[in-house]
Amino acid sequence: MTDATRRFDALADDYARYRPGYPRALVDALRAERGLPRGAHVADVACGTGLLAEPFLEDGCRVTGVEPSAAMRAHAHARLGARPGFRALDGRAEATGLPAASVDAIVAGQSLHWFDLPRARAEFARVLRPGGWVACVWNDRQHSTEPLLVEYEALLHAHCPAYGAALRAATGEALARGFLGADRVDPGALRVLHVANPQQLDWEAFAGRARSASYLPREDPGRAAVFAALRALFERHQRGDCVAFTLDTLAYHGTLPG
Repeated sequence: MTDATRRFDALADDYARYRPGYPRALVDALRAERGLPRGAHVADVACGTGLLAEPFLEDGCRVTGVEPSAAMRAHAHARLGARPGFRALDGRAEATGLPAASVDAIVAGQSLHWFDLPRARAEFARVLRPGGWVACVWNDRQHSTEPLLVEYEALLHAHCPAYGAALRAATGEALARGFLGADRVDPGALRVLHVANPQQLDWEAFAGRARSASYLPREDPGRAAVFAALRALFERHQRGDCVAFTLDTLAYHGTLPG
């Protein structure tokens, strides 16, 4: 687990500034589908810089962020530390440091693929209160329909060997189905939420978002080639010095299998 928990240390500044957040409508939709009492205690596991914790805090929840990277955790403190109800722990999905039966819900943004899933499932079951649920959340590019994102996807395949390897791993949906239990028909069975999350990015944000990715080449000439191609892509599609980055926030949510 060492590599997975440390791999974003050097990317934390760009991650905090340029990664997309999550819409407040996600919290409303999860409350409608799963139930979430006002003032609920939510654990954001692998909370990173606090992007997913933020809308839950805005909704009035208490949020404990669990994050093994000191650099990422420092950004979460800077973003959210002054808000009532937030704290961040040095922990991981397999050992959160939370007391047993202490949280109403667990959320994990852009991170389930980094977990040791059997150990994380056991830990989640330990810290959830009866009736508690889990939501595994991703911001997903609509690269099959938007011209900019079709070209962006092709650029990543052409210039980032590690990107292809990441795609060959299990998809978020497959991971979530395995984690929450496939082929269940009980009320806690997995459901999927789609919430629109559009972005408008200037060149600084477009480049910064790319820099925050773990699969980007770290050294020249590969890195220089990526950013030359990104700049050309931006210039082809910019309108008013910005490009539209069409995202859907996907939440795979359910209770843990008994």
